[in-house]
Amino acid sequence: MEKSAGTTPEERGSFRRLLLSPTLMDQAQGSATEATPVGIWADSFRWVHGPQVSGVHSYWSMRARNRPVNRGLRIDYFLASPALVSGMVPALVDAFVLDDPPEHGGFGGSDHCPVGAHISVPQGFFGRAG
Repeated sequence: MEKSAGTTPEERGSFRRLLLSPTLMDQAQGSATEATPVGIWADSFRWVHGPQVSGVHSYWSMRARNRPVNRGLRIDYFLASPALVSGMVPALVDAFVLDDPPEHGGFGGSDHCPVGAHISVPQGFFGRAG
């Protein structure tokens, strides 16, 4: 699929450069004015589930009727900073694709499905009780 939209060498190279670009992390516990570059972005789904996972997509061509046969692309991402995947607090707990295919009782009518992540944030982390 090297010539398909989202999979051209130029697009893949651009996304690779984005993943390698510096992230911003606060030096002074929550001070956005004291941010400094500290590393690279992580694809949270691959970080949690590993590179061996296959058959998980967030886009299917409706014109080619690819959804019923689950032939698609994972083009929607939740990128995580190095701090989230390093075990620090807050921490990345899970990353997922909210696919709801008809064979599992869902509607499955869209060419896209949402992606998300669970992040553990301890009570009081942002300086508020509750």
